Amino acid sequence: MNNLEALRPIILPEQSSWWPLAPGWWILLVLLLALLTGFFWGIRKYRYKKALLALKSQAIADINKAWNLYQKNQQLNTLMTSLIITCKQCEIVCVPDQHPRVLTLSTLALYEQLRSNYPRYFDHEGYKTLFEAGPYANIEPANLQSIENLKSHIITWIESININRGNIEKSRRLFTGGFTRV
Repeated sequence: MNNLEALRPIILPEQSSWWPLAPGWWILLVLLLALLTGFFWGIRKYRYKKALLALKSQAIADINKAWNLYQKNQQLNTLMTSLIITCKQCEIVCVPDQHPRVLTLSTLALYEQLRSNYPRYFDHEGYKTLFEAGPYANIEPANLQSIENLKSHIITWIESININRGNIEKSRRLFTGGFTRV
């Protein structure tokens, strides 16, 4: 028997449509979507951290600048005014919903709010005297160590600030150029 007689003509299968997708394509689409979501989430997280670090570093630079000026001139009122302005700005960044209330706080009321919200950093009676009299009178306290401790506690508090993304977006609208002096 001849093998050629047993052959039949080739019949091509029907052309498959692109829909519905094969299971492998569905898996690939889900992985691609997860990858894109993770990428954009990572970018937002990075931008948030970058903005927060910029605000923190600017506040610390302002404090160090005021401290160096105090070391030259020995004027407590300029140092305390700068420290209080920076504390108010950082408190606004932490709680931007209370922006108008924080701006109108007196120095003593600001100290009490910082003391109640952050007792680890501001629970010291010597600080109350500095907040109360420091910005208004050019008095030199008997203990320079309390001023240095206040400065270091404020810097430590600023470094420990970790706020949520919504607060940084709200506070960015308040401080478009970072922590700037008027």
